[in-house]
Amino acid sequence: MRSLPLAFFLVCTGSLLADLPPDLHPTMKYTAGWFGNSMNGVTPITKNGVVTDTYYEYVQKDGNGLAVGADGTCYVTSGWDETQRGLGFYKNGHDAGRCQNISSAGVGVAVDDKYIYAVAPRPGGSQNTVIRWNLDGSPAPVPNPPVIQGYAGGLLAANHKVYVGDPLTNMVSVFDRDTFQPQQKFPVHAPWRMTCDKDGKLWIINRSESDPNKGWWYTSEDPNSTAQVTQYDPVTGKPTGKNIENMTGATAVAMTPDNTLLVAGPNSQVLEFDISGAQPVPSGALGVKGGVYSDPAGVMGPDRLFGLWGVGCDKAGNIYTLARLPNEATGIDLRSFTHDGKTMNWQLYNVEFTGICGVDPASDGLDVYTAATHFRLDPTKPPGQQAEWKGYTLSPAYDDGRFTQGWNSPMMRRLDGRLYMYQRTGNYIGIFRPGPAETFIPSSLIDIAETWLFGATTGDHAHELDWPPQQPLVPGPPVHPGDKTPGPPVKIRWSWRDESGDGKMQASEIKPDPALQVGYVSGIWVDTKGDIWMCGDHTKIWHLPMLGFDTHQNPIYDSTKQIVPKSPPEFGEILRIQYDSDTDTMYLTGNPLNFQGKIFGGALGVLIIRYDHWSTSPTVKWKISVPQSDSDQHFPAFYVAGDRVFVMQRFMSRIWVYNSIDGTFVGTITPTQKTGASGWCDQTFGIQAFERKDGSYCVFAEDDYRPKIRFYYVPPQPQPSPPLPLPSVSNP
Repeated sequence: MRSLPLAFFLVCTGSLLADLPPDLHPTMKYTAGWFGNSMNGVTPITKNGVVTDTYYEYVQKDGNGLAVGADGTCYVTSGWDETQRGLGFYKNGHDAGRCQNISSAGVGVAVDDKYIYAVAPRPGGSQNTVIRWNLDGSPAPVPNPPVIQGYAGGLLAANHKVYVGDPLTNMVSVFDRDTFQPQQKFPVHAPWRMTCDKDGKLWIINRSESDPNKGWWYTSEDPNSTAQVTQYDPVTGKPTGKNIENMTGATAVAMTPDNTLLVAGPNSQVLEFDISGAQPVPSGALGVKGGVYSDPAGVMGPDRLFGLWGVGCDKAGNIYTLARLPNEATGIDLRSFTHDGKTMNWQLYNVEFTGICGVDPASDGLDVYTAATHFRLDPTKPPGQQAEWKGYTLSPAYDDGRFTQGWNSPMMRRLDGRLYMYQRTGNYIGIFRPGPAETFIPSSLIDIAETWLFGATTGDHAHELDWPPQQPLVPGPPVHPGDKTPGPPVKIRWSWRDESGDGKMQASEIKPDPALQVGYVSGIWVDTKGDIWMCGDHTKIWHLPMLGFDTHQNPIYDSTKQIVPKSPPEFGEILRIQYDSDTDTMYLTGNPLNFQGKIFGGALGVLIIRYDHWSTSPTVKWKISVPQSDSDQHFPAFYVAGDRVFVMQRFMSRIWVYNSIDGTFVGTITPTQKTGASGWCDQTFGIQAFERKDGSYCVFAEDDYRPKIRFYYVPPQPQPSPPLPLPSVSNP
């Protein structure tokens, strides 16, 4: 997930891209593009007359907090951004720059007529402080950096003062904006986002259950986020008596130029309140009630909001909303609306980071799904305009692990005519069945945790041990030798199927599953019949057949029916697996017996082997020798589609293409000048491909730099004759 410094990227990109024509690679024809990030405004970067990179406007990895300047510039913090856009600027639907020297900032961000403010860790990381920049993004060091014990859920700049809310200490501290000398401190229970009205009064969200230990990982979709919005006198620090109760889901507040209070979050809307009387009175709302979750569920639209995490207003009255996908690493949705909230001016988003998409096979490669989104592709359009965001597949109506787990590499399968989504995260395989409209419903979970985790207690560093809370635990071994008293509870292997059909995880549905005998799993594949294949533990292969469907259309798996095929003699370590059930062909990658070379820990190995007649009499059809590398130039992922084998090289996202019939080398696919420098492929599932009916290919590759999904459209083309020589691993 870490990318190289920008300067190094530019140097490397020059050697990679400078000699490439804009649209045609020397060895293969293809069109290069991207989606998942609303990037535009392509500008070539030249050095000594040579194009070394392409700068295109892009949206940062995620959105932690939003502040809006009087001119409509949106300042958005990021929990982490690979390109050091920890605080990005956006204006009039375009990338407008960033603050310098920051890759990570908290949920607190503010702006006034002179400075931009954010919260970030102090040196050493044990506490936080306020940092600031001039409006052009250049540093403006704080002369007396304050110490903030917690994570500063609220930050406000108004009337030449800076207000900092700290839920850990239940205090709001006030500083002079220029000297940062402390001026005041007053108690507020669980202070969160805050704003200031025309009379100088403060309006602060009190999130009654705020957990100071969650910090900016706090999810906007938490169904228990009960809150109220209270007015405080800035002089006395006392509540004035004005407040709005029952603001469940409130995440952000702002004030319009006509002194209307905006509260973002409840019902996936921005609620408006007239605050001129004795108590606030509802006066309107931006967005439909229920947002994107309303009927038809998951269908995207300008007024169908979700995951609201910020709201702001400019001096003209335009309203800005910030949303983020539920997992902190997954994305940002920034929208601008007219003052009446009826028309969307523009939208910018990034919904991809270290992720990839799966293809609905019934769509001929054009309907693709990420962990939480559905895009429709049109390869005929220019790069960056080839995908339309059609759907959001999550719903808080279900116990969906995608709200809390970092799932990002779906495999889409048509089973009995229905579209199913399979995903792996850390210790689980998650299965999702089709739900209303665009949504998918949690169907099953299969626990494939490494055996060393079974002795770990709840609350351990492995987040998955605490989720789901209904998972079975058994008494652990005694803490002291000779002690007969059981120790703290420990995890056991389990599985879950939605037997009630409600998409919720009842404890009675979660069953101990000791029969599933898997160890360390290095590769997973789901074939077209729904059978699950896994490899790992050096040379093990595990086959879990799909046995049919229950009354709620959940696929049925029974670990007592698990098949463990004989390990092929060619491997001393099997690291990736892909099986074609239509032709009984198996593709395995890994290292040979007694392998003494050095490769990177996340590599797929130095061998790719095709086996024909796998289920009856496995026969080696061909072997591909993958170049060794114990550096960032290694090969983490591969994918077979049609008569092509696509092998992902992490270094600058170069794809080596082979013929799946005879294993000969066909050519390479790389980013082009028009699509710019690339980052790393981190995932073992970092590439997918699909052969279309006309013989063309859609190829998708992970790219965590200016995060997006790389999309390559490869038209039908013959294999080169004579075969091409293999390129160098380190020299493009």
